[in-house]
Amino acid sequence: MQHTRRMLYMRPLHRRSLSLLVLCLLAVGVETSRAGDPQAALPKVRVDFDGQRMWLAHAASDDALTLMEFIPDGQTLDNWKSLAAIHTSTQGRIGPRKRADALVAQIKQTHPEAPVASLDSPDLRQSVVSFALWSAGEPFVEFTVFAFGTGSDDTEVGLQYSVRVKSTPEVFLQRELNPLRDRLVKMILREGLSVSDDGDLTTMRLAVSPAEQAICDTIVKDNIAGVGAVLKQPEDRSAVVLFVASAVAFDTNRLEDSAFLFYAGQLRLRFDEQCFPPKTADGHNPIQVIRGYSLELGAKINPAVMKEPEIFSNALARVARWRPRAPSTYSPGYEFDQRLTEEAAGLAAEANRVEFLKRMGDFATLLSDKDYFLAIQIVKGLRVHGDDRLPTKEEYEAAVKTVSRIEEQRGIEGFGTN
Repeated sequence: MQHTRRMLYMRPLHRRSLSLLVLCLLAVGVETSRAGDPQAALPKVRVDFDGQRMWLAHAASDDALTLMEFIPDGQTLDNWKSLAAIHTSTQGRIGPRKRADALVAQIKQTHPEAPVASLDSPDLRQSVVSFALWSAGEPFVEFTVFAFGTGSDDTEVGLQYSVRVKSTPEVFLQRELNPLRDRLVKMILREGLSVSDDGDLTTMRLAVSPAEQAICDTIVKDNIAGVGAVLKQPEDRSAVVLFVASAVAFDTNRLEDSAFLFYAGQLRLRFDEQCFPPKTADGHNPIQVIRGYSLELGAKINPAVMKEPEIFSNALARVARWRPRAPSTYSPGYEFDQRLTEEAAGLAAEANRVEFLKRMGDFATLLSDKDYFLAIQIVKGLRVHGDDRLPTKEEYEAAVKTVSRIEEQRGIEGFGTN
C-alpha cells in the first residue's frame, strides 16, 4: 500500500538546518523522480523521531514544492514500516489551518471510511491532521500525522510521520488508534523533526588534531571513557570534540555534563574564530558548519536542561570557571591562515563571553522562579506540569501573560513568547 506517498504532498519545519538542506537540494538540481529510483547523490542526512533514526532516501522538487522522504536502514520506499517526510511549499502562502482543512477534505473524499482528526496547537502556530488508511488484503494499517506550520524563512512547511501497524482495521480502530494518535500528535507538536547531517560531522572529526582523533575513537569504542577523557582537560579540547562529547553525554543521561560541554563548545568556537581565522573554500566557512551542528545539539540540550533549573545553574557555574587554552599542538578542526596569540584571542572574545554568561545567568534566574518555570513549560514545551496532555488555548494564553509579567518585574529579557 502506498496511499500516503501517492496522495499526500503537504508536509515541515522551522530549523535553520532544514532551510539550508532545501537550498542545497535545489542547487544541485534535484528533480521529481519515481519513488523507487535510487538517488546515490543524496547527502547523508537523517531525522530522529519516535525512537526511529531515518535517513534521506528520496528528494524531489518542482516550481512549487520540495519534498524529502526518510526511512530507517533496511527498509525501502516501497516496503517501509516507518517513514518521515518534510515538504516545503515555495509558492502560495495560505496558512497551516487552510492546508489542514484541504487535507481533511481530500481524505474524506477519497477514503470516506478513514478516521481523521484535526486540531490546532495551543499557540495556533501549527495545525495537525491525523488519520488511518488501509487496503483490503494488506496485513497492516497505515497511521499518519501531519503538522503544518511556517518556516523561519516564511515558507510554508509540513511534517509527516507514518507508521504501518500490523493489525486488522477493526482491531486497530478499537484498541490502538486513540493511544497512538494521542502520543504521536503530542510528539510532533512538541519535537518536530530534527534534521541532522552526518556528512558534515564526519568531515569535522577528520579535521581535528591526532590527539583529538584518538579521543573521538575512544568515544566510539567506549562512551563513558571518551567523555571522561574530554572532561579531564576540557580547556584543551576543540569545539568539535566538545560538541561530540556533549551529544554522547546527553544520550547517556549525563545532563549536567552535556550542558557544560555544549556551552563550553559554544564559547570555544567563538574563541577559535578569533584565534584561528578560518580559511574559506568556495565560499564555505567551516565555522558555519560547526555552528550548524551546534544548533542541532542545542535544539535537544537546551529544552532538556532548562527543565532542570538546578542542573542548569550547576552547568553554568562550571562554564564560568572554564577558560580555553591553545597550546602549539592544538588544532581548531579546520584550516586557517594565521593565528593570534592566546592572550589576544582571549581579549577579543571576552566581550562575547561576558554577554553569553550574563544572558544564560538571566535565564537561570527566571527559571528559579516557580511560577515562571511552570508557565514557560507551557509556552515553550506545550506541557502542563504533572499532566502529559496538551495545554488548552486558555492555559496557553494565561502562561504567556505570566511569563511576560515576571520578565517585566525582574527587568530581564527572557525567553520571550513569540
